[in-house]
Amino acid sequence: QVKWGDLSVSSNPILPRRVDEPGILFGDIHSHCEISSDAVGDPDAAYDYARRFWGLDFGALSDHSPRGERWKRAVESANRNNQDGVFATLLGFEWSSSDFGHRNIYYRGDFGPEQPRLPDNMASWWEWLDERQLRAVVVPHHTNTESTAVRKDGTPMWRAADWSAIDHRYQRLVEICQNRGSFEAPGGPNPELRIRRKDCGASAQAALAQGHQVGFFGSTDTHSGRPGTGEARCAVLASELTRDAVWDALYARRCYGTTGAHIIVLFDVNRSPSGSEITIPDAGTARVVTWRAVGTNRIKRVDLLRNNEIAMQWPGRGGDDMSETFNCARPLDQEEWWYLRVLQDNGEIAWSSPIWVRPE
Repeated sequence: QVKWGDLSVSSNPILPRRVDEPGILFGDIHSHCEISSDAVGDPDAAYDYARRFWGLDFGALSDHSPRGERWKRAVESANRNNQDGVFATLLGFEWSSSDFGHRNIYYRGDFGPEQPRLPDNMASWWEWLDERQLRAVVVPHHTNTESTAVRKDGTPMWRAADWSAIDHRYQRLVEICQNRGSFEAPGGPNPELRIRRKDCGASAQAALAQGHQVGFFGSTDTHSGRPGTGEARCAVLASELTRDAVWDALYARRCYGTTGAHIIVLFDVNRSPSGSEITIPDAGTARVVTWRAVGTNRIKRVDLLRNNEIAMQWPGRGGDDMSETFNCARPLDQEEWWYLRVLQDNGEIAWSSPIWVRPE
């Protein structure tokens, strides 16, 4: 905290780390510029804004269906603004299906093919990625809502995410929050957030309950050409600030989402970090959950969820730094998943990615 006269300014929280520990990086990987027909802003200016105005570590422009010269421009801008150790960019685009929901595709590396013209179903996408042996991660967003604009027949212009046709080799994440609000569960469930109330049965919790191993992150979906402007952030635990390290962290689900604040969240089960799938030797083995949260404001409450239900709840203690250990000794006869939800007094929220535990 720095004071000058009556002015008091606090930085985002910073934690020291060992050389062998990952760092926590913040970015926005769902934003649009003039490459999309419904957005504005030069792509180079967008990356510069993310880096210099918001101080983000990484970013991506995920414009709608860029092909031909538009895709070439997107690739060139991303590569031009990618600088190891300073600011990382990802190559990506948004595929918007009327019936199966909206998804972003992010490639690993400095090149990938433009969006293909495929039948409007998920199977064709998995086949296309397989045939080309592409390193890609596919992420659905605003999953539990549908368009308020309708066609002539009264049906929505686009629908909620369809979780029935998923390939876990590619679809390993879900955007848990963005400018439209939180899609963790029906109704939010947090009144602190601006959300659409209708439950379409496609929330992040619904996906987990259906057996999908998806990690969490947030990003804005801004169409202003100004990444970082809005109510969401993507945080990754990465070994270094490079494009590949950020992508690898996302693919491994070593990531979490916030509503915009740079909240630090450390979360593990039996010493395995967020996004892990772990096996215990027998059903009686205890699960030891450890966590730490360092907020940008006073912490109001921390919820530990097991199988979408609150297993433990810690009220705030008047400060911005909390940590706890929780032991679960109940017999484990089937897979369970755990994740952390951190709420601040000012309404900001962070969600860790889940950790899945199964008996041997």
